[in-house]
Amino acid sequence: MRGMSTFAMIAATAIACSSTGGTTGTDGGAGDDASTSGDGGTTGCRRDLDCRADGGNGGSCARVEDPICGGPAPPNECANDSDCADSGADFVCESAACGGHVCIAKCKTNAECTTTSPALACNALGRCRAKPCALSTDCPTNFLCGVDKECNAKPCFADADCAAFCVHGTCSSAPGVCRLPVP
Repeated sequence: MRGMSTFAMIAATAIACSSTGGTTGTDGGAGDDASTSGDGGTTGCRRDLDCRADGGNGGSCARVEDPICGGPAPPNECANDSDCADSGADFVCESAACGGHVCIAKCKTNAECTTTSPALACNALGRCRAKPCALSTDCPTNFLCGVDKECNAKPCFADADCAAFCVHGTCSSAPGVCRLPVP
C-alpha cells in the first residue's frame, strides 16, 4: 500500500474484506478527552478506553469509515495493471484495504468513487483517489484541504470540532464502534 493515500485504500474496501470479529457499539462520551457514562452501547465510542470502561466489550474504537478486516490476508490477484488484462482492458490493480492486491474496474465518474467516500474523485487514469482541492471549501464536510492539495479527513479533539463525531482524533460521520481483536 506504499504510495497510496488513505482514501485510495478506503476506495478498495468496495472489495469485500473478510471479518471474523464482530462489531459492537459501546459507550462514548462527549469526545476524546471526555469520560464515559457506561450507558450500554447506545452512543458509540470515541476512544479505545470507551470500549473497556463500565462493562464495555473490550477491543479498540474504530471509525465506521475504517474497513473491517480479519482472518488470513487476502491473496494477491495482481502485482501491476498488466496482471489484470484477463479481467478486461478497463481493469487496474489496486491495493485492497485489508491487504493484498485486487483487480477492479476503472472508474469513469466521480460518483463511482463517492459511494465509498465523499472525499474521493476519479482521476484521469480511472482510479479513485483523494479529491484534489485548492481550499478546504473544495472538500466535503469533515475534510480539509491538506498541504498535498488533496482532501484529507479533518483532525479533531472533540465532537465539537467536527460536523458529526470525533473518533480517535479524526472526524467521522458516526460514533465509533468497538471492534474486538481478530485472532
